[in-house]
Amino acid sequence: GDIRFGHGARVVAGWVSLAATNITLGKDAVIDTTALAGNPPDKTSGVPTGTYGDGGGHGGRGASCYVNKGQTQEDSWGGDTYAWSELKTPNSYGSKGGSTSVEKDYGGGGGGVVWLFADEIVMNGTVIADGGNGGTKGGGGSGGSIYLKAATMQGGGKISACGGNGLSGGGGGRVSIDVFSRHDDTHFFVHGNPIRASSWIVALLF
Repeated sequence: GDIRFGHGARVVAGWVSLAATNITLGKDAVIDTTALAGNPPDKTSGVPTGTYGDGGGHGGRGASCYVNKGQTQEDSWGGDTYAWSELKTPNSYGSKGGSTSVEKDYGGGGGGVVWLFADEIVMNGTVIADGGNGGTKGGGGSGGSIYLKAATMQGGGKISACGGNGLSGGGGGRVSIDVFSRHDDTHFFVHGNPIRASSWIVALLF
């Protein structure tokens, strides 16, 4: 069957996985997993340690405004990258940003996961798996994962898995587009967030 999101429709969840013959996102329709991540994979270091308000890591490293003695800003990072085995089929949550307090968690949440499988995807809306913002006392969360697989894809919508704002910016997430024939100009955004002169890194797009 077909799945259609009409004009202005909105789905908000931590994980969205849809499979159909045809999937259509109308104008201004949104699938949004911003800052709604669950826990990142075990034995990963995407969530920053300490109370420096560093950005979370995932597809790219999170930023850090804290510089250890003897280091430069370019040598200072927040949360690390992870899930390298999932580059073609990304399915990991983004990581939470760090906090400047042990009593209260100010870090932005990591981005969630969106999977869309169809013979044809019409993308005139927006798919978002961005990290959440941390404000002035916490790091931005890292972007989550977006995986689209289809025979054909068309439309001029937006797909984003960017890191969140904060005391230090979160790293970008991961986006994989496995499409045989793509038409029109869908816009892709998978960068980290360069907040407060902190370093950032572009994530991976296939």
